[in-house]
Amino acid sequence: VTKKKPTLNWSNPSPIKQGTPLSGTQLNAITDVPSVCVYSPALGSVLPAGTYTLSVTCTPNDPNYEPISGTVTLIVKGKVKPQILWFNPQPIVNPTPLTGTQLNALANVPGKYTYNPPAGTVLAPGQHPLNVKFTPDNREDNEDMEANVTIEVLDKKDAKPVVPPSKPASLPDTKTATTPAPAVILQTAGKSETITVRQNDEKTGIIVSAQNWSLAIKSTTQFVQGTVEDTSARVVIEKGNTVTTSGTGFKPFSQVDVWVYSTPTWLGAVMTDQFGNFTTTLPMPNALPEGDHTFQAKGQTPESTERVAAIPITLVPATVVNKPGSLRFEVYFGMNSPIVTAKEKARVTKLVQYAMKKIASGSKITVEIDGWVQPNPNPGDIKYLSTHRAKNTANVLRALGLKGIYTLKYPGLAKDNIPAARHASVIIKWSKSK
Repeated sequence: VTKKKPTLNWSNPSPIKQGTPLSGTQLNAITDVPSVCVYSPALGSVLPAGTYTLSVTCTPNDPNYEPISGTVTLIVKGKVKPQILWFNPQPIVNPTPLTGTQLNALANVPGKYTYNPPAGTVLAPGQHPLNVKFTPDNREDNEDMEANVTIEVLDKKDAKPVVPPSKPASLPDTKTATTPAPAVILQTAGKSETITVRQNDEKTGIIVSAQNWSLAIKSTTQFVQGTVEDTSARVVIEKGNTVTTSGTGFKPFSQVDVWVYSTPTWLGAVMTDQFGNFTTTLPMPNALPEGDHTFQAKGQTPESTERVAAIPITLVPATVVNKPGSLRFEVYFGMNSPIVTAKEKARVTKLVQYAMKKIASGSKITVEIDGWVQPNPNPGDIKYLSTHRAKNTANVLRALGLKGIYTLKYPGLAKDNIPAARHASVIIKWSKSK
């Protein structure tokens, strides 16, 4: 006798939190005839975080029906690990007490911070670990976390911190040397990571974070292009001033080299502490040409694979009151396009505003703009692109209120066959700075 086949209805249940026992909310298969259903895992089971296949076998009470089986998928959500950003603070001089300047860890969820040593502590000269324990407000969904940094306490004001490495531990990149960073990039073992970018509180730099490492860069110039969460953010640095960079998530007691490209220039290096963190302040040499560059910090992961951060920077000359000044920058274009995009307009706007703040009343202003074309196998209409890239850039600058004597040049093909060759170079000069 052929037995009848029952029908089984069972849908994927909604995700549950880790620690929640299985109940009839998840184990709720229905057959079209009365049956006895046996589940695996069983009712009351508590599963760790992860994705599971739940199975059931239902045996009808009527012997004329055959048993039927089915499966569904259940997601058990675990607690999320909050991300804490905390960089090694700058050295302090004994007997300076610890304050919020040093004890300034920041998590990506609300919670309570407990520091050890606490604020007000006066540390003896030397290097000291600082610890923070973070308790999230929502402990059901978030884990407690802690983080560590190192602070150096100097015995007197003119004392020098630990002597840094005297030569690079790694060779410069040839690829970076010819292709300026179009956006902020964090890479581990050559693979770009998902990142978040935000300005620091002083608007002198940016903080970039990936899943398990981070980097910060700030200059002495209170000027940063880009907005929060904008990976095209560009830090503007005055030549001859200093740049401070901090990092977390590197290999403990390892060297991190700091470079500037396109022409490889080694700014210096720093040794990480026992936690794989560092902070160092380095001069930005006057010999570097003004304009767009790539700032790079290169080190190792705790597992000794390469870890590289690349950040776009613009070098501007330091201005001297009552002396002539200048500003040079590039405007980048799409393939075979003379259109200045909204993104580039926003970037140019910041630069022009910066220049106009430096120009004294009554100054003679000159603006030179050269339109360039990438020399690839199919460069398009070279004369048209070169001409209109220069003209459209000039129109943007004039619309921003930059008055002066404009000189437009249309040199045509650039030297290097790289995307950055699709650009207009701009040089603004003025006779007197304020």
